[in-house]
Amino acid sequence: GEVLLWAGVNLDGQQKLQPRAPGRERQARRMEALSRISGVIAQGEGNLHEICRQVVAWMPDGFRHPELISARIIIGRAVFITGDDNPRRIVAALPSERGVAGYLEVEYQGSLPQGTRDPFKPQERNFVHTVAVMIGNVIAREETKAALKSLERQHRLLSDQVLESIFLLETVRDSAGEPVDYRCIEINSRAEEEIGYGRDEVIGKTFFEFFPGTSPELRAMLCRVAKTGTPEHGEAHCRKLDGYYEVRAYRPQCNQLALIVNDITIQKKTEEALRESEEKYRMLVETARDGILVHDTRTFLYANPAAAALFGVERPEDLVGMSVIDRVHPDNRDQIRVRMSEVISGEIPPLRETQILRLDGSAVPVESAVSPVTYSGKKMVQITMRDITRRKRYEAALRRNGERFRRIFNQSPIGIEYYNLEGRLIYINRASLAIYGIPSRRDVIGYNLFRDPNTPAWARERFRRGDEMHCTTPVDLDLARRAGTYPTTRSGTIVIDVHASPVHDRKTGVLKGILMQIQDVTDRVRMEDQRQQAFYQIEQNIEQFAILADRIRLPLQVILGTADLIDDDEASAKIREQVERVNSIVRQLDKGWIESREIREFLRRNELV
Repeated sequence: GEVLLWAGVNLDGQQKLQPRAPGRERQARRMEALSRISGVIAQGEGNLHEICRQVVAWMPDGFRHPELISARIIIGRAVFITGDDNPRRIVAALPSERGVAGYLEVEYQGSLPQGTRDPFKPQERNFVHTVAVMIGNVIAREETKAALKSLERQHRLLSDQVLESIFLLETVRDSAGEPVDYRCIEINSRAEEEIGYGRDEVIGKTFFEFFPGTSPELRAMLCRVAKTGTPEHGEAHCRKLDGYYEVRAYRPQCNQLALIVNDITIQKKTEEALRESEEKYRMLVETARDGILVHDTRTFLYANPAAAALFGVERPEDLVGMSVIDRVHPDNRDQIRVRMSEVISGEIPPLRETQILRLDGSAVPVESAVSPVTYSGKKMVQITMRDITRRKRYEAALRRNGERFRRIFNQSPIGIEYYNLEGRLIYINRASLAIYGIPSRRDVIGYNLFRDPNTPAWARERFRRGDEMHCTTPVDLDLARRAGTYPTTRSGTIVIDVHASPVHDRKTGVLKGILMQIQDVTDRVRMEDQRQQAFYQIEQNIEQFAILADRIRLPLQVILGTADLIDDDEASAKIREQVERVNSIVRQLDKGWIESREIREFLRRNELV
């Protein structure tokens, strides 16, 4: 858009034209004005407003009667004008890339000189349109500058808002022209945050100077991109930032590299954790005691060593490719098909027991759990199996033992009762019901030991603490009937012998309940009372024998002394004979008393009394 030459005339505005004829002089003046206008536009000094002011000031010099010319430039709302308005004018559009940016108007003021038929000559009109084109070029240039600034702002805004770090580098070459380093020209805000340094601290420094620990692989990649211009990408570990990064490099222009860097540290750590988790899962699966298999509802795709042993094959690989349903016992195949369809539809069936067929055809009871799993990128079924052959034997033995225990429990002549920690009766056998005269187990549903009026307060506390206890206590059956504790066909008071033992959980040791063994000792207690009374009477009799012997001996001595005083020897002899007979009987009584005392002491020593 710059005018360099006009019809072979030097357009240097500083050179003065030689005087010529009037026509040529006007042409020279017009060319000089055009040269000045072209020069100020070409120099590009000042903004659009300053250039337009100079143009309208020089415009009158391009016309025959410059003193009568009024020129103005209309751009948007701005008007640059010389002179006054006049209807006689030339209007030239100011072209731009967007269309018409404005207008250049040239008008005559006042009356035209006499003999002037056309106010403007063709040369003058061309002059106006030429200047309009020049001003349009200035406008286009200003618009281009504004667009570039806008693009730069948008580019800066965009680069600052992206999540990746962006580095613009200048290639540094050695004497042989080989790339050896890359000097930083520009970075975005994300890069500042990532490296922890501001733009001013980084620009001007070389890449390997700032990151001395750059890996040989990344160095080689940057060198290839700088030499060939082919974009590449790769991953690198930065020791300075202690992170992993994905680097995409391309060459925007010669001797420049652009790096787009994305922090993938979290992703790498997640991948590493995933690999560790997969390795742990693989080790867990391979060393698991339960059989673990993966299938697609038709054939096995994976099996662990435990599954191989369960099905009776030498290696886990021998199961791969076998039909799933063929390895299931015929009685359970329909059930397995239903479970597989449930898993495929997203459900997780509960743990169930089934039977599988070993390779030799023998059936094995197993407990299996199935769940959906992703295997090789596809939705499959994972099944975990546990051989429960031994457990089945134990369960059968427990059932037999349970039946035996129930028979012993119900047929035991000793009353057996089991209570929970709240004192509620859980089990009671027939012997215990008979002791209390209770017709049926239904009659003691809801019975609570702690609420029984016949249970002593001290016994309740010991029961709650879980103490082992042995005691003999009376039970008033009439009181139990009146209180509505339980119905009974017996009456009166019975005496029971109670042996209470705490029951603890075998694994945790937590107290679970109280087991009581009960015997009716009413008759035994009554007989014991009678025996005690008999022994007491015996002791009383023994004491009376001793007193009686002493009382008999004293009169005998008196009689014997009286016999000695009688002169009648025959009578005296008879008296002595009778005294001796009585004394002999008393000695026998003494001997019996001594023997009875020894027996009594023996009984006392042996706790029989």
